[in-house]
Amino acid sequence: MKLYTRTGDHGSTGTLTGRVSKDSLQVAALGALDTLHAHLAVVFEESYRTQLNSVILDTYLKVILADVMHDLLELGTHVSALAPATEWWCVFPTAIMSVKNEKYVFKNPRFGVEEMEARIDAMCSSTPELTSFILHTGSILTAYVHVARTSCRAAEAAIVAFLAQASGVEVRDQILLRYLNRLSDYLFALARLCTHVQEGQETVH
Repeated sequence: MKLYTRTGDHGSTGTLTGRVSKDSLQVAALGALDTLHAHLAVVFEESYRTQLNSVILDTYLKVILADVMHDLLELGTHVSALAPATEWWCVFPTAIMSVKNEKYVFKNPRFGVEEMEARIDAMCSSTPELTSFILHTGSILTAYVHVARTSCRAAEAAIVAFLAQASGVEVRDQILLRYLNRLSDYLFALARLCTHVQEGQETVH
């Protein structure tokens, strides 16, 4: 099977709900998730190269980020299975976000929001109390984690824009936003932890 298909040569691409323009909000959301995945891969690989305490490395990076990257693929499947539609039977037609098939809905993350929150609390308890804005410095690994964190925020915003084509975010789709919102918090806590574990300098603004 060839890598290229030539089907996208005219500016469209395939999703689970059919072909859409490559400048659509859905494709932007999928692209943002792909970018986040790539940034996390850099963090993951850099974590093996960096001389970190093995407990910290195992607990907050190696296994966790691998699980998150798997989760992001599942989030992408969920986004790919959604399509804006209109309920024309209503007196005042309302936009809805229909799902191609419930089996594509992201339901069972490998790294759930509740576990994220527990680990965020643990990381925060291991670093000095934050009372000011900080620069995204401290170590190379710290900077990479911050890049991933800002990419996570961008992915969240892209999915918000895509879902906003409907009149409201369905319960089944809320997990997309909740997961990414908490993941960005996790990455912020992780960036600070990387600085302090490596005895780097945290610069306040």
